[in-house]
Amino acid sequence: MVDEMDDLLTTQEAAERLGVGPTTIKRWADEGRIEAVRTLGGHRRFTVDSVEKLHRLEVGDADAVHVVPEGLARMTSAEIDALPFGIIGFDDDARITVYNRAESDFARVSPERAVGKHLFGELAPCMNNRLVYGRVMAAIRQGEMDLEMDYVFSFKMRPRAVRLRFYRDPATATNWLVVKQRPSGADAGTLE
Repeated sequence: MVDEMDDLLTTQEAAERLGVGPTTIKRWADEGRIEAVRTLGGHRRFTVDSVEKLHRLEVGDADAVHVVPEGLARMTSAEIDALPFGIIGFDDDARITVYNRAESDFARVSPERAVGKHLFGELAPCMNNRLVYGRVMAAIRQGEMDLEMDYVFSFKMRPRAVRLRFYRDPATATNWLVVKQRPSGADAGTLE
């Protein structure tokens, strides 16, 4: 138990550091993904260490999505579902094969509705443009893909700033999209 309340972050402060909403932090605490202590009034508080540990797991640093995508093809569905950021697996025709819980919660689309859909034409038509779709499909045709970009999803009148990483695992010829929500107010950028 932490003795000093000064060493603890509120739910809002922890959420801001991780670039997610307070509801997500509360859910992660309930699921055991991040350690929380309760105040006498019943409010959650988070140690800086626990937030930093999750931050290192989630993004590594503030500017990039540092999931080891090479390992995604070998992870179980349960392991992919346990990740605290969106994961979408898709085939060379951009049909979704994997859609994890974090992405489902973020986009408000169930995995049952997402799997089998065309990623760019049916699930996220806002990415059906040269900046995203064009470059991803060109990279797939070349057999090599590792692209990162800041983007803003403009679905359902709820713009969401995200960091995207598209990756092709050459050993399994599988394609992956890692989606990490950025703090609100962040602008879209370009590919790096």
